[in-house]
Amino acid sequence: MGSYYYAMASLPFLRLDGDQYPEAEEFLEVARDSVSAGDLSVIRTSSIDPAAGSAPHPLVEKFHQWEMGLRNELVRQRAAELQRDGQDFIRRSAGGDDFSARSGLTESVRSALQNDSPLKADEALDEMRWAYLEELEVGQFFNLEQMIVYYLKLQILLRRRSLTRAAGTEAFDGHYEAVHERMQQSQNIHGEQA
Repeated sequence: MGSYYYAMASLPFLRLDGDQYPEAEEFLEVARDSVSAGDLSVIRTSSIDPAAGSAPHPLVEKFHQWEMGLRNELVRQRAAELQRDGQDFIRRSAGGDDFSARSGLTESVRSALQNDSPLKADEALDEMRWAYLEELEVGQFFNLEQMIVYYLKLQILLRRRSLTRAAGTEAFDGHYEAVHERMQQSQNIHGEQA
């Protein structure tokens, strides 16, 4: 317990609307100095993205299942808005579960998507993620699970910080250029005027 106590006590308290938090490498350095190599490996490989690979810990697996349910609910609602069938985009576990049966998820996602901008909708979804991580943190004091939750919350904050106008413009320009090139290639193949 002592090493986890030192690690957690040396880290700033994270708030979703806060701007005082360590970089990922700073956090991992604190963990490296405080926990076993095996626990450090678990922490380091914990990700908020379920597509990042298999979950290194049951708490991370639980979060990944919840996140998959959230994403599947987003697919359903966005497909319905476009009057499309989103079933081809629903992700399921090997057992066939899509994890979207969580109580309140449908209404919370609907509320998030009603925001007036994609950024505000994304912020509302992050609030849902944060709240779920806080549920997972209940009863966890100065242990591996609390460190994992801290790292997952930190990843949310770092991701949010990366959502800048410049990054958005760069991503848009890259997608636009790729689409433009494909259109030109298609026109050249079919002998159409570019």
